[in-house]
Amino acid sequence: MNGKKLRELRKASGKTLREISYEADVTFATIQSIESGKTPNPGIRALYALAKAIGCKVDDFLD
Repeated sequence: MNGKKLRELRKASGKTLREISYEADVTFATIQSIESGKTPNPGIRALYALAKAIGCKVDDFLD
């Protein structure tokens, strides 16, 4: 999982971290942790939810 890629895709979607958090039902702190690299291997449910909220595929998060 590439947290920087998640951040890039989120910003490209035009949505804020709070909006993605709400839409994906993933905590704000969890998304911050993923984006900063503190959580390099989030759960599969979180990945699918984030991808759906951003409008991309889970594969897009990979290096």
